[in-house]
Amino acid sequence: MEQAERFGDVPLRQLVYRVNAMPPSLCLYAWDFGQLSSEVEATYVQQIVRRRYGCQDGAAISTALVASQSWVRERAESLPRLASLRDIERTLDALDWFFAQWAILKPLMDRVRAQDDVHVEAACGAGSETQASSVPEEQSFISEQLWFALALALGLCYCGALKEQERLAFCCAVEASMTKHTGSLATLQPADSFILQQMHLCQEALVAEVSPILEAQQLAPNHALSENLWAITICAELRIPLFMIGKPGSSKSLARAVLAEAMQGLGSFSKLFRKLKRAQLVSYQCSPLSTAEGIVQTFRQCAGFQQDKDLQTFVSVVVLDEVGLAEDSPTMALKALHGLLEDGRASATEEPLPHKKVGFLGISNW
Repeated sequence: MEQAERFGDVPLRQLVYRVNAMPPSLCLYAWDFGQLSSEVEATYVQQIVRRRYGCQDGAAISTALVASQSWVRERAESLPRLASLRDIERTLDALDWFFAQWAILKPLMDRVRAQDDVHVEAACGAGSETQASSVPEEQSFISEQLWFALALALGLCYCGALKEQERLAFCCAVEASMTKHTGSLATLQPADSFILQQMHLCQEALVAEVSPILEAQQLAPNHALSENLWAITICAELRIPLFMIGKPGSSKSLARAVLAEAMQGLGSFSKLFRKLKRAQLVSYQCSPLSTAEGIVQTFRQCAGFQQDKDLQTFVSVVVLDEVGLAEDSPTMALKALHGLLEDGRASATEEPLPHKKVGFLGISNW
């Protein structure tokens, strides 16, 4: 007999679960927590930063992070991302890493900048002068090394999810809030930003390090490959979850393949990649038939690879290919990612051991 209860044209028996009205006796215990106000969030950010960096550098870092969170939150309805306190922790982790890699990255980026300057001079004429991107020491209250690391960390954790026109607006807003800590920033072009420049230089420097791989496959680097490879490398190194979404042909799978060949730890051909962890990628092909058990098992397999390894020199990365297809799974397989991406636990009853936190890369066309 046909089910009489329906939700529109769909019988209720075909739905995953029902939502019933709350009993009046529980209404007194219901509370809408809403979200943090801008003032309270700023206080949270300042306390988090002060614990790690103290007062002098912490004030500059807090200013940049509060400005970033405010800019994203004010445009929450039009942006494909939301502001979260997790972004703060991830940005600080990236900041620490870029700061520590200054001695290696800075010469590589200066080499790229010198090549760019030659191209600009050739295009503008021999008599034109090009102003290099720098932070004037006499006007700066934070070191150039810290501003360099902060710019790249903000670019990784915030700009990556923004469109091109939104990136420039975001960077200009953050840099405007930072002028009292950094002084006036000299840029290569008046319409450019220091953050975007550092992202470009670091991406090109990273691509130059993997040029033997690209040349062997007769591939030419483009902007999409440069940015994808840069984001995948840093996120794998720091075990920051990364979803890479783009149309077919936007170098997503190519960047993953290049990373797998280049990120070989001490066995890598590149001086830069020899300073990074050795990465082991474990792929899971998603489909409408994917299950939460299959995804959890892949994470546990990666955690097993890390169990007896030095986590400072080795990282295991879960790669969910075509992750968008799993959204159609009747078992809602992607719900398993909530705890797994947080600390590697599939349930709250599991112990949060260090080796369970693995790298993650989700690839999708939509």
